[in-house]
Amino acid sequence: MHRIVRKATALAVPLVAIALLCTASSARADLTVTVQDGGGTVVTVLSIVGSPTSDLSGGTGTLFLGSSGLLGSATGADFQINILGGESDQGTALSELLSSVTKIKMIGSGSHTLNIVVLGTGYTSPTAPPGVSETSQIGGSVATQAGGDTLSFQSLVAGIAYTPVQTPTLPSPNGSYNDTKFGSISSLASGYSIQENLSMTLKTNQDTVNYGSSTTLTAVPEPTTMALALAALPLVGWRVWRRRRVAATLS
Repeated sequence: MHRIVRKATALAVPLVAIALLCTASSARADLTVTVQDGGGTVVTVLSIVGSPTSDLSGGTGTLFLGSSGLLGSATGADFQINILGGESDQGTALSELLSSVTKIKMIGSGSHTLNIVVLGTGYTSPTAPPGVSETSQIGGSVATQAGGDTLSFQSLVAGIAYTPVQTPTLPSPNGSYNDTKFGSISSLASGYSIQENLSMTLKTNQDTVNYGSSTTLTAVPEPTTMALALAALPLVGWRVWRRRRVAATLS
C-alpha cells in the first residue's frame, strides 16, 4: 500500500508542476510608440511588426517634426528625450508590454506636458475565461526638479481600464518613485491589445525625470488545474508525515 501511495505522489507532483508552469514558445505582438508635446502633433517614433525583433535600434532626430523610427535621443521645442524604448512579448500563460525612457529633460520655459503612448497589438494569449490577472507598474527616478512636476499613467487591455490611473508623487528635488496596481479580467478574447498612456508635466527648465513601465497579464489556472493541485496536497503531506514518523522511530 505504501509503495502505491509513493508512486501516486511521485506522479502527481510532476503533473501539477507541468500543468501550472508549462508554456509554449514565446510569440511576438506588434508594437507602436507615439509621442506628443502638449497639444501638438502626435508623432510615431516606433512601429514594429513582431516586437521585440528590433525595438532597440538607435539614432538621433528632431522630435515632434515628423521623425520616425526609434530614437536614441531627440530634441523638441520643450523636451529632450534620451533612449525611448518599448517591447511587446507574449507566451501562453504570460504576456507583457514594456517601455522606458532614460531621460526626459525640460528645455523650454513655463509648464509643458509630454504624452507618450505605447501600444502592443495582436496578443493571442492568455485569454479569459477562466481569468487573467493584470499588474500595472510605473517607476523611475527624478534627477532634479524645482517642485510641482506631475506624472499620470494608465494601462488599458482591449481598450478597457482594469486598473485605476496611477499618479505617483515625483520627489523634489530628487529621488525615486514607484506605483503598482492590480486588476482582474474575466473576459478577454484572442487578438487583443495592451496600451500604456503616460502623461508627464514638467514646470521648470532643466527638470529631469526618467521612467520604466510594464503591463503584465498572467493566466489564472483553470479549475481543473487547481483541483489537480489540491488533490496532490494530501499525498504530499502524507509522505512528509510518514518520513518524520519513520525518522522518529529509528531515533
